[in-house]
Amino acid sequence: MGLHARWAHKLSGDNDMTVSTEVDHNEYTGNGVTTTFPYTFRIFQKSDLVVQVVDLDENITLLVLDTDYTVTGAGGYTGGNVILTAALTNGYQISISRDLPVTQETDLRNQGKFFAEVHEDAFDKLTMLVQQSRSWFNLALRKPSFNVNYYDALNNFIRNLRDPLLPQDAATKNYIDDLYLELSTLVSTIIDTLENGLYGYNTKRSFELGNTLDYPNDILLQESSGEWFRWDGTLPKVVPPDSTPESTGGIGSGKWLSVGDASLRSDLASSNGASFIGDKYFGTLENYLDNNVVKLTFSTVADLRAGVLSNAHHVVFDSSYNGMMVEWSGYYSKNDGGGNIGVIRSGSATDDGGHIFSIASGMYVESLYPTRARQWGIKYDGVTDSLTRYNAARTYLSGIGEALYFDGAGTVFFSGGRPDLSGLKIHADEGITFNIDENPNTKDLLLLTNLRISNPVSGTTLIKPANTFIDLKELYNVAPGLVNMSLNENSSIIDLTTWTQAVYNVSTGSISGSGTGTVTPSQVTWAADFSANPQVLYPASFENGALYEMNAFTSGLSESCGVFIKTSNLVIYASVTVASATLSVRGFNFLGTQTINESYTLPNGGAYGWVNNQQVNLGFVVNDSVMTFILNGLPVYRFNGTVVNAGFILSQAGDATGVIFLDCLKTSNYKARVKRPLNIGVIGDSISYGAWCSNDITKLLPSFIQNSDNVGKVSITNYAVSGTSSSYWSTGEGSTIDYSSHNVVLCMIGTNDQQGGTAVAQYVTNVQTIANKIVAAGAIPVFGIFPIFTVEANSGIHGVTTANYAAHAKYTHALKKFCIQNGYEFADMRRNFGANIGWYGDNIHPTVEGQISIMASWTEALTRMLKNKKGYLQ
Repeated sequence: MGLHARWAHKLSGDNDMTVSTEVDHNEYTGNGVTTTFPYTFRIFQKSDLVVQVVDLDENITLLVLDTDYTVTGAGGYTGGNVILTAALTNGYQISISRDLPVTQETDLRNQGKFFAEVHEDAFDKLTMLVQQSRSWFNLALRKPSFNVNYYDALNNFIRNLRDPLLPQDAATKNYIDDLYLELSTLVSTIIDTLENGLYGYNTKRSFELGNTLDYPNDILLQESSGEWFRWDGTLPKVVPPDSTPESTGGIGSGKWLSVGDASLRSDLASSNGASFIGDKYFGTLENYLDNNVVKLTFSTVADLRAGVLSNAHHVVFDSSYNGMMVEWSGYYSKNDGGGNIGVIRSGSATDDGGHIFSIASGMYVESLYPTRARQWGIKYDGVTDSLTRYNAARTYLSGIGEALYFDGAGTVFFSGGRPDLSGLKIHADEGITFNIDENPNTKDLLLLTNLRISNPVSGTTLIKPANTFIDLKELYNVAPGLVNMSLNENSSIIDLTTWTQAVYNVSTGSISGSGTGTVTPSQVTWAADFSANPQVLYPASFENGALYEMNAFTSGLSESCGVFIKTSNLVIYASVTVASATLSVRGFNFLGTQTINESYTLPNGGAYGWVNNQQVNLGFVVNDSVMTFILNGLPVYRFNGTVVNAGFILSQAGDATGVIFLDCLKTSNYKARVKRPLNIGVIGDSISYGAWCSNDITKLLPSFIQNSDNVGKVSITNYAVSGTSSSYWSTGEGSTIDYSSHNVVLCMIGTNDQQGGTAVAQYVTNVQTIANKIVAAGAIPVFGIFPIFTVEANSGIHGVTTANYAAHAKYTHALKKFCIQNGYEFADMRRNFGANIGWYGDNIHPTVEGQISIMASWTEALTRMLKNKKGYLQ
């Protein structure tokens, strides 16, 4: 194009030579086929392009011009193509960018001619360089705005950083990984130390055999002396064979230290060994043994003080009686629970009526274990004021950190307006009542157990919960149940020759004929496999409520054994198979049709299963029409139905060889305790949340139900939100809760529906929606509604505004009807709360005592639900 043509070209308005786009790079993703990739911006020459490829691991490769690719369209205005010599791998990315040299090569002369294309090329290059710089700037780590104090990496990695040095340096992954490795090593060392030393020395053998000590608590035996030694120097310590402490470093600080008991054992074994054992009251065991025979016996404390022996003889105390043991049978009368033993002491001490008793001749008796209320003269008659004697017990027992035990039953009276009983731990049996003017919400009493308090001022009787760190569930749920069981149970051994061994015909349901096992009084063995039908072993009649158990041994094949029942219309059996952690439950009617086919994974990693060359314990107990299968002591399944036959079954045909049924035992009056863990969720309003209460449901409910007959470890998550009604939990924000981690969800909903006037039909619809969601998550809903509340004027305390308080009956009745119709448990709060106005913190929110009544209702409902549970129990 000549000069005139170029001028004409510009004057015509053609903009081809302008830089009309900000695009200076293109990016594409390979598909394994394409080799040609366009670039859509101007370059002057093909070397102005930089072509890079990024693989799937984000590794960058710079391609070489005319080797890895060629370029078309250089010098034009609309771009061109980059043509690869090989197709771009599928998923790889290619970047095509303009990279001009930062030069100015247009020579403009004074008085020279003005050629527009030459100038515009120069301006275009400058514009492209600006774009190029801007693109590089966009790749940099930048602040998103001038008025913020951080850099935004736009979700990109930042790589090739140095590890931090100064406190505010950025941390790198390598630095964190190294720190994590160091911490992991430290934690592992700590754990190893805990496992090997915190609870005692880690014993190793021996100087004679040689060994290596790695930890400060490793100790090494010297077999020749029986003594143990710990190395006090640098570890690890290598001890070669046939060594001694002297030959491997010597004995002393920084060397070997004796930590053994060889010399102590020698001293204890000597004729005066008792002198090496301490005693709280006598100094040494030797002194105690010299004085432990009770020399004097008295009937009461009054007789002790007067020196009147139980045989009515008198004793005149003098110094010769110092250190002598004495005994008194009761406090006011023989065997009234106030008896104790003590030691006569010389000198003076203040008579406190429980720990110290003054006697004649300036001497006194120190009682040894005055920890029971009646040993301090406290009476259970409900009339005698016990405050003075309680104060004396508190002074002594609180000083030594002991509790005062109110054992037995009766009423203990304390006079005065709200007397101070704080500062002493109290353990009260269930039959004990304190008659005292005591504020129900005070936390002064240090209770180890629940305590019944009768308040003569308010006319209320309440159960005050334990408020020290002693789990009520451990004190109240376990011991009484275990004692009751142990009192009623008795065990015997069954002679298996009195039982019937037969064949169960799956096709007909008949149990008849003779099995192929060899029966002796203590075992049944199978020397050969049998045919397809299972073989059973059962008594002619079984004792209702008795546990029958025996062990089954296998030599390691795929046998299956368990228990069975035959009802009026089908046979059901539950079995476990060797090397499987699965419980299988099968049921067939008398036509051979299978009606039950269930499988369950046994708990604790199959610890309750059957292992090769080991024994498994099989058991069953029939209570009326319910049979419980017990596996290795764990109740795992319950059957329903009128039981015709019940016993043990070997159900895996063809693999009977080597199976042995061993030692059938019977335990009468057996109570199966299904100690399953229970994960509970709670939804509701401020009452379930625990407003106005020092202990909410997460603290109180486990105290009621954990370690009861059917419950093991209890964990509770409280989702309750103050002010919520049924709509919040059915369709509102509360409807998003995931209940899948819970076994049971307690739902106390309705108080705010009542106050807000929700239509009963809508309330029931909302409750149905809530129940459906809980069931869909694999949990079981239990419902309740708080009992009658009142208006502020009727509260007698202080209150909150309420509405529709008289409408409780229709909501409660509707909820109970819903539960009956749908098979859910209904916790009736009314029956335990009653008309106890004193159990409100205001006129609607219960105090801790009121909450306890709610816990009682939840416990009743949960107990019914768990007791009636059939099928798989774990």
